Amino acid sequence: MMDLVLNKIDMEYELYFMDMMKSTKENIFAKSKEIELKKSIVLFLKKNVKDNKAIQLIRMTTANNLIDEFYRYVIDHEDISKDDAMNKYLDNYIK
Repeated sequence: MMDLVLNKIDMEYELYFMDMMKSTKENIFAKSKEIELKKSIVLFLKKNVKDNKAIQLIRMTTANNLIDEFYRYVIDHEDISKDDAMNKYLDNYIK
């Protein structure tokens, strides 16, 4: 199950990456903050999927887009640190 979730995360990021690659250099530069944040979310998710045994992996496989969920939450909660926001949102996937 862990491999399924890790593959899902990789596929979501690959689709996002391919979408960015069809964009202009100017747009990529304008979205550089978003790109870096999504990269850090991918690393955070992968680490937690591997290390946190309390995560509901089946629930993660049914999520529409994990990266976008976490990204939206972090952006909407800029009053707290990125790491705190990601950890807080991760609680949605904890048993």
